[in-house]
Amino acid sequence: MKANLIRAAAIGVVGGLAWASAAMADFVVIRSNVPDIKRGQVLTPETPLDLAAGNKLTLLDDAGKPVRLTGPYAGPTGKAPGIKPRQAGGKVSNTIARLLNK
Repeated sequence: MKANLIRAAAIGVVGGLAWASAAMADFVVIRSNVPDIKRGQVLTPETPLDLAAGNKLTLLDDAGKPVRLTGPYAGPTGKAPGIKPRQAGGKVSNTIARLLNK
């Protein structure tokens, strides 16, 4: 009985973590002329951006689609012009970030 409760709790935690990671749409920086934002950096939708006029970022979303952002813009990454609500896709951003940071 106790083993079943522990197993059920573990499954719940793992399932919850999987759901939480699936709900997040991360972006990986593939090009940047912003001094504080480097290629390979992963940005969450909540990551604050402060792009001055002339600042440019190219991000990849979790589906592997490029998103180009141009300043001026100040606010969270997920609300930047050109960012669309996440569509079905894999965790491409994590793979690309690991490759760019090697």
